[in-house]
Amino acid sequence: MVKAFQAWVMVSLLLAGVPASAQLDALLERGAIEEGDVVRLQITSTEGELDQLDLSPLEKDFTVVSRSRMSSTSLVNGSLTRSEQLMLGLQPKHSGDLVIPPLTLAGETTQSLALKVLPAQQLTLEQGGIELLVTASSLSPKVQQPVIYRMTLFIGQQLYNASLEPPEVISGDALMEPLGEQQQYQQQLKGQNVTVVEQIWAITPQKSGTLVIKPPRLMAQVPAQNRRAKRISAVGDQLTLTVGAVPAAFKGPSWLPAEQVTMTEQWSSEALRAGEPVTRTITLQVEGIGKEQLPPLTLPEGEGIKQYAAAPEIDEQFNGDTLITTLTQAVTLIPERAGKVTLPAVRLPWWSVVDNQQQSAELAARTLTVAAGVTPSTPQVLPESQPRIAPPVKPAAPVVAVDSDSGIAPWLWGIAGLLVGGLLGWYVPRRQRPKPSIPPARPSVDIAALQQRFQQACLANDASAARAALLQWAGAVDPNYQTLTQIIDAVPAAREQLIELEQVLYAAPTKTPWQGADLGQVFRSVAFEKKPSPSLDKGQLRPLYPH
Repeated sequence: MVKAFQAWVMVSLLLAGVPASAQLDALLERGAIEEGDVVRLQITSTEGELDQLDLSPLEKDFTVVSRSRMSSTSLVNGSLTRSEQLMLGLQPKHSGDLVIPPLTLAGETTQSLALKVLPAQQLTLEQGGIELLVTASSLSPKVQQPVIYRMTLFIGQQLYNASLEPPEVISGDALMEPLGEQQQYQQQLKGQNVTVVEQIWAITPQKSGTLVIKPPRLMAQVPAQNRRAKRISAVGDQLTLTVGAVPAAFKGPSWLPAEQVTMTEQWSSEALRAGEPVTRTITLQVEGIGKEQLPPLTLPEGEGIKQYAAAPEIDEQFNGDTLITTLTQAVTLIPERAGKVTLPAVRLPWWSVVDNQQQSAELAARTLTVAAGVTPSTPQVLPESQPRIAPPVKPAAPVVAVDSDSGIAPWLWGIAGLLVGGLLGWYVPRRQRPKPSIPPARPSVDIAALQQRFQQACLANDASAARAALLQWAGAVDPNYQTLTQIIDAVPAAREQLIELEQVLYAAPTKTPWQGADLGQVFRSVAFEKKPSPSLDKGQLRPLYPH
């Protein structure tokens, strides 16, 4: 017996001098938990860095909600031992008999561990629990028809550490975006005050076929009696949508599935004159689609009338379970001649998802009566009448009578005669000098009409007409504006656009047509002012041709 004990001591001493091999161990806090609870998994390594441990095998059935790491060093029987621990908080994604898979680090692998997850005993709303409902506006939409997906969450008491997983498209092709902000309010339900939280998404199928939507899921904690907190969860129903393709019966340039489409128009004036612009505002309202699905509005050309469409304004609103998109299109019309002018009809084919048939929103063709334009009369400028200038009157030579007995020397009388003659020669021409003529008043010019003519030329991308209209507009304010260079000096903000205009007119032609939108935008807020007259120094003559 003594010999056996001595042999065991000798073997132990020998083993103590041998360094321990690397080990990777896993230890589970407990073997059974309730769904929604968190279980701690401890991983210990005596060699290797645990921050390099691959945790991806856990993602199938668990969510890592927390992690911490610590290390320790000990000296046993003269041998230095170092170990490192990694603590993971794991939350099961579902109930059932789960397995924590093996994890590998530096050639070492942990053993697999079994975990039983029991279904959570959910609290009812009366007990302070939660309920989550999901609804869809349609389970059989057409392709490109938005589906309104609504989540309604009922909360019976205050929640802690709540987290919400939003819905997700897990099968099929669709775009998903939230509509508006999350709404929260109080409501009486089953005799108890509950908090209601609503969130809405628009799901737009991009292809026909089956579309599967993973429901939202709420995880939270509520106070409990036997422990500090109890984890609760709520999940909605998974929805499967059957997306229909574009019907073969639809005939139109752009596919537009909607519940209702209306088209209206307004005119700035019913009285039309040749050459004078009017504004036609077309409003298109579509129920059941978003602004991304709205096709452009095509305006057919009319004979004898020009149309210039501005950039459309698009507004999207949400009312109940329906998207309402409104397009407002302003069109400037300029009749080219007097008489009868016909505007073709404006049509937009669309597919009614209510009646399952093709319909058309349209503005009927209109025959307009255009009056003759008012030609501004050019005032006749009469030549300025030349003032009549009387020929200068030669002063009569003074008759000097010399009286030898007067006592005045003859040479004094000669000097007096010269003085009188000089005074007469200065006075007579000044009395007969004509008064300066007053130039006739300049005819009044409609500055607003010239400005509008310039904007119309920019809108039509007519470089030559834009230059001429701009010079007429500026020259009507002050004749000193004669060139675009002078306008650049007065309006420095338009320098680049005006230089580009000159290059388009006088440089070699290019393949890219001139666009006048930028030039017109710069001059929308410009008001030309008279240029200050240059001051003249004393003795400086005014230029003979100032312009």
